[in-house]
Amino acid sequence: MVEEWKPGLSDSRVRPEPQTTAAQTALDARTRELHLIQTLGRLAAETQTPEELFDATISILQRAEELELALVASALDGEREIVCFVSRPFDGAVLDRLARYAGGLLDWPSQGPAARIVRHELDEFDGERGTRSDFDERQLVTVPVLRRDRAVACLLCLPAGRTGEAQLRLLYSAANQLGVHLDRILTVREREADRFRTILDAMPQHVVTTDAQLRIVHINRSANVLLEEMMPGEAASFEAAVDRLGIGPIVERVLEHGTAVADDEATLDGETRFNVSVSPLRASGREPGGLVFVLTDVSESRRMQQQLAQSEKMSSLGQMISGTAHELNNPLSSVLGYAQLLRMQAGGDEKTTHRLELLSSEAERCQRIVQNLLAFARQRSPERTPLSINEVIQSVVSLMGYQLRTSGITLIIELDAELPAIDADAHQLQQVFVNLLTNALHAIRAKADSGRVRVKTMCGDGGVVVEVHDDGPGIPEDVRSRIFDPFFTTKAEGKGTGLGLAIVYGIVTSHLGAIDALVSDMGGACFRMHFPDRSSRVENPSARVRSHTAPTVRTGRILVVDDEAALAQMLCEALERAGHRVVAAGDGREALQRLEEGSFDLVISDVKMPGMDAWQFLAEIDRRHPQMKERVLLTTGDTVSSEPEELARRERLELIAKPFDIDNLLARVHERLSDHSSAE
Repeated sequence: MVEEWKPGLSDSRVRPEPQTTAAQTALDARTRELHLIQTLGRLAAETQTPEELFDATISILQRAEELELALVASALDGEREIVCFVSRPFDGAVLDRLARYAGGLLDWPSQGPAARIVRHELDEFDGERGTRSDFDERQLVTVPVLRRDRAVACLLCLPAGRTGEAQLRLLYSAANQLGVHLDRILTVREREADRFRTILDAMPQHVVTTDAQLRIVHINRSANVLLEEMMPGEAASFEAAVDRLGIGPIVERVLEHGTAVADDEATLDGETRFNVSVSPLRASGREPGGLVFVLTDVSESRRMQQQLAQSEKMSSLGQMISGTAHELNNPLSSVLGYAQLLRMQAGGDEKTTHRLELLSSEAERCQRIVQNLLAFARQRSPERTPLSINEVIQSVVSLMGYQLRTSGITLIIELDAELPAIDADAHQLQQVFVNLLTNALHAIRAKADSGRVRVKTMCGDGGVVVEVHDDGPGIPEDVRSRIFDPFFTTKAEGKGTGLGLAIVYGIVTSHLGAIDALVSDMGGACFRMHFPDRSSRVENPSARVRSHTAPTVRTGRILVVDDEAALAQMLCEALERAGHRVVAAGDGREALQRLEEGSFDLVISDVKMPGMDAWQFLAEIDRRHPQMKERVLLTTGDTVSSEPEELARRERLELIAKPFDIDNLLARVHERLSDHSSAE
């Protein structure tokens, strides 16, 4: 330490030379300057954002020098920003003038947006001094902040007094530190941005960031492809896409309230559905500086949801149909039975006989419809058996005939009576023809109010050929190759799932068959199917002649057990007419009482009854009257559930499904009585 010389000291003390004092002062100033630069470098190295870097730098400068104002101007994120520290009041006009001055140094276009000024007042803010309302530009110290030889910011200082060489060196050193560490921060940010872009480009979602005016700032690869498809050559702005998607109100709501909006949906051209998320991209304050759009294509998901909903609806409908059809079986049995009994009693009255035959025919028609409904509603595993494809077609025509007629469709059926049998699952083939007839109906009604459909079977190519023609608009040639693709449909949105023909194709090919979409000679579409045949042939159902004459039977005493009073009465009358002695019981408990009162040659019992069903009834017979167990004939109207079949199989008993033919029932009764008579 250099001691100051004072008068009165001993002459042994040497008085310092003026030159030595000046050198020491310069050395102290230089040491202080280096210390400040080191402190600034250490603090700058700890910063992670440009904002932290600017705050640290200006704070050090403000405390090191007597500055009334120090600021850094930049536009790093595309937004002009000025961070300034003041130690005395400044008029707003002065700060605006400084902002324009800084913008001129950085070549900011004058027509661009105004700079955002972030103002900080020091803790030791001198509120005693008056507000400064002007400054001389010659008083300003301006230093550029360079990054890779390009000015990215500038440092402006307004000293309280004159600025010397040391102050200038400190400001230039501070600018260098700003440049070095700003490069570090921006390099890290750019690398993170590159990784972010890589991630975004790998995403299947369409992601777009825009400014508040909907000018695109960043767009990932999938979004870019989407925009090019929507608006070729218009990718500079997202505003047109917002209009096409109809999400303008969503965007306005986000810009107004600054809250994210998710789970809204948009539709493009009535086909492609998007889940839309719009979120604010904040730059400062509460106002969104931009927007982030995320569009997720949910078209496939929505189609699957619609298909699932349709499947669930059809499942519920199937259950309802099953219950309804089951309930119809009992009264249908009564109607058919009484029609046959009356026809037997009609004698020679031709008019009455004709009416009864008509009644019986219509009842049988209802029976076929119920059986077809139950066949479609029944859940079962595919089962290949020899069958006549003509019978399958006739069952479908019976089921859909009314719908086609009331829709103005004339159905022409041309079935080859000598058609060979094929190995197939009847229920799956029913679905094939239902789908094809439904498609033909929709195609015709899309063109006209009426039309024709022709179903034709023939032998050919070592198998069976089936053709379904219509006179609708036909299938355009450019889509014919895609007509069997899943989810492909030419119908309007919501009018079809695009699965009908795909299911048809899958069923036909699983039967080792083939199907082609052709042009019909009727002017519309033709679906031509080929199925391989088998060596055996099945009887042509149209050649069967049913006899209405009851066979000669061995009479016996019969117990009829059924909770349907009308059906039980009809059975009793039919059996009594055939010479049997009959006793009726309304449920299992009453039937057990009748068995206690006397013996019976045969018991005809329904499976499902209130109170005691056939399971319990048979168990009690086995316990009380074991000799009667094998003399039970079961009937059921439940052809959907497998329970009646399981019961009959377990007990080794015969099961007859309702509605049954009286002649057939009497024949079964005769066989059972004859078997028991022979055994005795």
